[in-house]
Amino acid sequence: MKLLYSLILFLLLYAFSFSQNNTYINHTYIFNESELNGVETTFFPMLYKSQSQMSYHAYYDAFLIASGITDKKEFISYKIKLNIIRQNARTYLTKYIKLGNVEVVGEKLLAWLHENVFIKYETNATLASHILDNGTYNCLSSSVLYGLLLKEFGLKAKGVFVPNHAYIKLIINDDKEINIETTNPYGFNASVSEYSNKTDVSISTLIANIYQNSIGLLGYYSNDNDYDTIRKKMHYISPQYYLY
Repeated sequence: MKLLYSLILFLLLYAFSFSQNNTYINHTYIFNESELNGVETTFFPMLYKSQSQMSYHAYYDAFLIASGITDKKEFISYKIKLNIIRQNARTYLTKYIKLGNVEVVGEKLLAWLHENVFIKYETNATLASHILDNGTYNCLSSSVLYGLLLKEFGLKAKGVFVPNHAYIKLIINDDKEINIETTNPYGFNASVSEYSNKTDVSISTLIANIYQNSIGLLGYYSNDNDYDTIRKKMHYISPQYYLY
């Protein structure tokens, strides 16, 4: 309970910093004020100023924001849920992280997520809220969360796009990478020989493509002006998004 109270206090202070920040979009940014709302009004200017360089905390914020969680109170509520997952995963993995075996950490993390977070695969469960509300997930949302946790725990990872699918590569060293099918609790060191047109991408590009999945799978953003705004947001989260 002490940990939970600490998390809530931290996040309430974080929310207060949003409410006190008077940095709004102006003509120096590619957005106008009508295109951003809630926490986006501080998040995207931050990316602009940092030239899209994100801390690992900002990666988690991007995961929520790309999933449409932009209302300040809702954002804080979901961030608490996400931070509890992060802390529980760290508590479980600490003894394995100390051993320094990258493969063990990666495999244990995948199993832990499927035992404690990922409950049911659903094709359209592409958003952070799907995972955090009821444990539903698809290849993209599960790859994002798994990839972010790997990075937070000091491991090197990247995403992979193949037609209509995404998965994760865990980088062991310059000569060895392990493929992980995050939709499968036994997907560590998976065979991916059947896939063609593989494209390695950053974790930030996986996050940016939640917007794209929201259009294709969920039917969000019904007009061209909305889509222009979405492309801008995708670009700021991952400047390479236009390749995909």
